[in-house]
Amino acid sequence: MAVAACGVTTDGYGITMDERLSHLRTVGRRGADAHQQLRARDMRIDAARCEQAYYSSGAGDDLPADNPDGSTSDIWREHVKGNFVEACVAGAFPPPR
Repeated sequence: MAVAACGVTTDGYGITMDERLSHLRTVGRRGADAHQQLRARDMRIDAARCEQAYYSSGAGDDLPADNPDGSTSDIWREHVKGNFVEACVAGAFPPPR
């Protein structure tokens, strides 16, 4: 259920959809950059390597909290990581479909 607060629509947890989408775009670009870095080092590029890059780059460290208590849900955390990994494997953001 969406809630309007000061003209800004949130998803009920205090983080706006625009903030979520902005963060996903940022992380997706980081994933695409990681692809280029792996390629420059002649490394194999697959989901496992990109997941390693996600953790080693700290791409998940600045995750905006999506719970009312200021914590981050596992679902949101996995969604962000999946976005990074998909862009990393594809080498582009948004990944081609």
